[in-house]
Amino acid sequence: KLERKLLEGAMAYLWLQKPLEACFARLNIMENGKEYMRVRYGTYQKSSVA
Repeated sequence: KLERKLLEGAMAYLWLQKPLEACFARLNIMENGKEYMRVRYGTYQKSSVA
């Protein structure tokens, strides 16, 4: 869906910026993708740490 595409784009953009706080702020605004990003970002964060 379009929503998913927007979330992926926003996440990728924010991810490149590196500030996690900014990403979480965006999640708050996008309550729709809150859970989706939470689960997805959780795995990304672990991978990023390594």
